[in-house]
Amino acid sequence: MFEVLKKRLGEDDSNPKRIKYDGITLKDVNNILDQLTISGDDRKDLFLKLTAKMTSNEQKWLTRIILKCLRLGIPDGQVLKLIHPDAPAIFDVRMNLSEVVKIFSNNQVEYCREEHLQVKLFSPFKPMLAEREKLEKSVEILSGPFYIEPKLDGERCQLHYCRTTGIFRYFSRNGTEYTYLYGRTATEGSLTPKIAEEKAFAAEVSSIVLDGEMVVYDPLIDKFLPFGSLKTSAGARYDPSRCEEEPHPCFVIFDIVFWNGQSLLNLS
Repeated sequence: MFEVLKKRLGEDDSNPKRIKYDGITLKDVNNILDQLTISGDDRKDLFLKLTAKMTSNEQKWLTRIILKCLRLGIPDGQVLKLIHPDAPAIFDVRMNLSEVVKIFSNNQVEYCREEHLQVKLFSPFKPMLAEREKLEKSVEILSGPFYIEPKLDGERCQLHYCRTTGIFRYFSRNGTEYTYLYGRTATEGSLTPKIAEEKAFAAEVSSIVLDGEMVVYDPLIDKFLPFGSLKTSAGARYDPSRCEEEPHPCFVIFDIVFWNGQSLLNLS
């Protein structure tokens, strides 16, 4: 992408029509990135406004920032440890660099560390991921009888819900929010209205965070569809009749990590 942009933007020194840029500051980038996280339909205009002032090299780094993949050759954890040895662990349950920095600006943090290592409602966390291993070694580790299930071809997702406000929020494993697709309330999105209609949460559930996989289910063939069909299905507004005849989002739950105001990370 970088090489293509460089040619299209006429940045070659030998090009007599080379584009001259006024430049853009880090503050400008931060401000527009903040706006992108809360804006709705005008995201495209905001993004174009930002990139129109940037060189191909600046656009390359902007893309890496948005994708949260800088490719520096240094693990994120190594950088976070320069803030504090416990910063990587806290970032895993907050996924908010600003909050991590604020926590360690408090000299008394060692006395409330356990509090910061717990999952919070509406704050995305890094879920535990599976590791690839040879079957022979897996059998050796498990030793006794065990069950095997197929890997779901979807997207790791976490669902946060608060009964008092009636708010639902959905996050990917990298902390990207997809609430705008699946629905913030019982009247919005492609999945939340279905959850509300089925009264999926018992009356005693006041708040909850679920870790799982978002997939597409096809009721006609009774199977989950490939990952490529997820965003198309997620973008369609919920329709009760559609759920009986057409593919639609389905959230497969792996674990309950937060329940009625309490983090369950320390429980088996």
